[in-house]
Amino acid sequence: MVLQDIITVFLSIFIEALPFIVFGVLISSLLHIFVKSEQILATLPKNKFLQNIIMSFLGVFFPVCECGNIPVARKLIQKNLPPSAAISFLLAAPVLNPIVIIATIIAFPDNPEIIWGRIGLSFMIAIIVGFIFSFATKDEILIKSIQVNKTCDHHHRGKKLHAFSEHFIGELSTMAGILVFGAGIAAASQNLIPKEFMVSVAENPFLAICSMMLLAFIISICSTTDAFFALAYAHQFTSPALLAFLVFGPMIDIKSLLLMQRIFKIKALIYLVLLVFGLVLFSTLLMTHLTL
Repeated sequence: MVLQDIITVFLSIFIEALPFIVFGVLISSLLHIFVKSEQILATLPKNKFLQNIIMSFLGVFFPVCECGNIPVARKLIQKNLPPSAAISFLLAAPVLNPIVIIATIIAFPDNPEIIWGRIGLSFMIAIIVGFIFSFATKDEILIKSIQVNKTCDHHHRGKKLHAFSEHFIGELSTMAGILVFGAGIAAASQNLIPKEFMVSVAENPFLAICSMMLLAFIISICSTTDAFFALAYAHQFTSPALLAFLVFGPMIDIKSLLLMQRIFKIKALIYLVLLVFGLVLFSTLLMTHLTL
């Protein structure tokens, strides 16, 4: 009976999320192959604060999850984008894109505080953290191997189509694997973890928020599917705790940190984690207090 319940929940999460994965990888592959990064950099203002705002909002035009955004950010930095602006992009883009927004609306149609809270908090935190990092130098943030990209952007049509198909298949297999893993964890935890334990954690606002952020960090599920994952906990946890999961996870998780090590120094990543954790915790605790 328990196994049947786990399989039912797993299939529900997987079937709901898979179309968003496929579409997100399709757009990611098109951008990766056919859009030149110089076209983006040419539109940015010189003011660093405005750069952070614009790069945070840029996720609207990059409907992919954090896995697809990190290679984009690396390439933009190699084209001389300030690292603080790249950080704002990496923090906001996984949430501020059409796929994730639509998925969140579908998962929580009756919870506008989660939908708008996720968008607003992600945008605000990305700008704040990026602005703080704008006071640091490139040498303090970036690893030494980040150099100007000298690869040629010119390819023949046949080569572009081949590169597109390779990128699409590779990204889809990776994302689908993460989705299977995440859906399995969600289904198992929902049915195997004692309800009394979940209720005891959920009753304490601080523990509930911290536990959901820790879960988001460990599970490392793609932002295009994490709303369906969080939905499995909607009956046990409050909206601020669910919001902490939905805001923190796309910004900071295990897989994204491993990928970001190819761009940023370990010390910079530690500061990044602490800043995001503190801002998400403070914001969601404040929301909890205001809703009491």
